[in-house]
Amino acid sequence: MDVDPRLTSMLVCVLLYAGYLMLRGAMEDPTARARASAVLSILAFVDVPIVFFSIRWWRTHTRSRWFTAREDDPAMMNMLFLNWVPVLLLAVVMVMVRLRQEEMGREVDALRRQAHAL
Repeated sequence: MDVDPRLTSMLVCVLLYAGYLMLRGAMEDPTARARASAVLSILAFVDVPIVFFSIRWWRTHTRSRWFTAREDDPAMMNMLFLNWVPVLLLAVVMVMVRLRQEEMGREVDALRRQAHAL
């Protein structure tokens, strides 16, 4: 069984960022959580250029036809850009939900501190 270095580098990237998300939820102290998450995200970002350049470094699949596809079929490019609208709207909604969730978490933390002080 051959191991594809391009897919392996992408798997490492996904695992690093999944670990980042788990780390954010695992720590209670906000300062320690922020510091540990920042360190892990900086270390995980080192893998991003490796994933990007792995296309040139290891030619294990056929070459991408991205640049020729624009010239070959304009309908395909129109559909691609048309589909960006719902993807961006979904991303905006998810960010808004996450911001609200973080705001509610901060309110809960403040109420816990008040209750603990009493």
